[in-house]
Amino acid sequence: MDSAYEYGVLGAGEFRVLRLIRAEQGDDDLKCRLDRVRLSDRPPASYYALSYVWGSGAASESIKVVGDNNNNNNKTVKITETLSKCLKRYRLADADLVLWVDQICINQQDLDERSAQVQIMGDIYRNAASVLAWLGEDPGGSCLALAQFLGDMHLGANGEPDIDCFVRNHLPEAKSPKWEALDALLGLPYFSRVWVMQEVILGRKVSFRWGADLGFDLTQLRALVSAADRAGTSELFFSSVGTVGIHRAMVLTNPPQERRFEDVMIRVAHRHASNPRDRIFAVLGFVDDRPGIVPRYDTPVRAVFTDAAMQVIAQRKNLDILSYVSYPVSHAPDPAKWPTWVPAWDYPISPFIVKSGASTTDLDRFAMPCLDAENHSLGVRGRPFGRIEFLGMTPAGRSDFAQATRNYTAEKIWEAWKFASAFEPTRKRYGPFFLDMFLSSILGGWAEDDRDKLASDHSVNDKIFRDFAAFWADVLARTVRWIQDDPGDPVPFVKERIVLAELLAVRFKDKHIPQDNNNNNNSAPPPVDDWRSELANDAQCAEIRTELLGKMEQKFDGPAADFVSRELSYFYHDADWVRVSEIWDHAGSTHAIFALSDGRLGIGPLIMEKTDVVVALNGGRVPFVLRPTDGGYVFLGACYTAGCIHENLVVSQEEEMFQLR
Repeated sequence: MDSAYEYGVLGAGEFRVLRLIRAEQGDDDLKCRLDRVRLSDRPPASYYALSYVWGSGAASESIKVVGDNNNNNNKTVKITETLSKCLKRYRLADADLVLWVDQICINQQDLDERSAQVQIMGDIYRNAASVLAWLGEDPGGSCLALAQFLGDMHLGANGEPDIDCFVRNHLPEAKSPKWEALDALLGLPYFSRVWVMQEVILGRKVSFRWGADLGFDLTQLRALVSAADRAGTSELFFSSVGTVGIHRAMVLTNPPQERRFEDVMIRVAHRHASNPRDRIFAVLGFVDDRPGIVPRYDTPVRAVFTDAAMQVIAQRKNLDILSYVSYPVSHAPDPAKWPTWVPAWDYPISPFIVKSGASTTDLDRFAMPCLDAENHSLGVRGRPFGRIEFLGMTPAGRSDFAQATRNYTAEKIWEAWKFASAFEPTRKRYGPFFLDMFLSSILGGWAEDDRDKLASDHSVNDKIFRDFAAFWADVLARTVRWIQDDPGDPVPFVKERIVLAELLAVRFKDKHIPQDNNNNNNSAPPPVDDWRSELANDAQCAEIRTELLGKMEQKFDGPAADFVSRELSYFYHDADWVRVSEIWDHAGSTHAIFALSDGRLGIGPLIMEKTDVVVALNGGRVPFVLRPTDGGYVFLGACYTAGCIHENLVVSQEEEMFQLR
């Protein structure tokens, strides 16, 4: 029985490459030679870097080392079955193949070596002659159909596949095995690995291999993914290919040009790492602004993530990293298990978009928060905004009506509107800018909410008003059509709720905003002439009404269908309701709408409760939601309140200290 290979010590900048010994028979035992090389070698070492899935099984196979720099001969390294199959696929019959393979070239039992090698792994892939991406075997037999799919693509004048031509002329039919093959490809475990981003993005050249015979390069994969994405609006595509796989592959085929640490971490949220530390370590080799994070596999997981957050805070000189904390409704944050202010990067989130230079607190007065290293709590000074007075609907608490419509958007917005328009502190706080602030609140700042700009330019929000009015009309149209049970009479439902769109329509038709120095409670300017009369004979409006009427007549009698289609059709004219729908999906749809006791409106984490507080923390561009608990506060996430990013508050050292557990 061969003894285990004994690794020597690597010097600074050194790494090992293996020479995979040729074999005439595919089932011959694996043999290799291991040699040390340096990143600084000139000419640089010539090798291929292997990219693959380790597999979940134990290291049950082995490869024999027949030599190294220290004449360490005929000893074995244990490897996984997945890697054994991979090496036998790539092994040549007539020549040796020089490879870098992490499982063999790094001493996996030496935590210090693993930590050191991770720091240069980006350079190892960047300097390889090519990255060989092994996707695994093909037990389902999808390779043949995928090969035909690839064969349908013709090269354009630039030597790359002509995607435009392909989309126009060669898309497979709905039930084609080609779509199923693409779905099988993108559903492979390979594309869910967290390490694959570095390995593929940094490679000079990348070639993929699936099963025994199918090979293609990154350009061909990019063509497949791009064509599929551009065909994604068609019903046939979504019926056959999973969008998660498409999105994962697009990160590889169309990587962002600028790679900030936080932006890259968002993209690893759905990716798999057998060691949770690798969720951080795997991106360090290819981020543009690598924080001072030193990979250490002997450091506890919580300490790794806490240190990463602190390094980013120190580098950025703000608390932006806290905006990437997100908890699903079903998950209650527990400081005993995880520091609640530290992003775990295991749940996707899109942080609030904050205008350049705008901030809730004065970032020039930022002071580094204090970390309690023993319990990972963070001490930050802040200024409380207040407790939650109103908390709107969340997915877990949607009403029977909202469930019946299969969409709670209509009731969620209407519930918030009814409260805000009747809540005296909100009407008093926002005065003549009430409509602007309401939209800014539920859309996470997409409507202008700087009072100085609103006062000097009365038309600044015209487009968002017009688009939101159309979005609201479309929500009402879909809601009354989607009621599953007896819909009753849609006329009173629409007649009551259409007032929100009417107020917005009047506002963008009338440029006058009354100057309200006495903070009276007008929520909208005086009505103007009947703006509907302007559209009475408009061809586009008539076409929209005809389309709506046809859909409404499928569910309602003539008078009801006529009323609903007539009332709603006016708002679609020259408006981009789809744009607002996308903004809503990013903001209000995925957050809870709330109001504070002082009248501030905003949106925040779905796990908010009425006992929570909203606080401006020193270094925060937006406010944060905290929950009082023993020994401090549980951190729930970032929020947005209308006008918050224009406050530029000075949080002094005399302000209250908030201990985030």
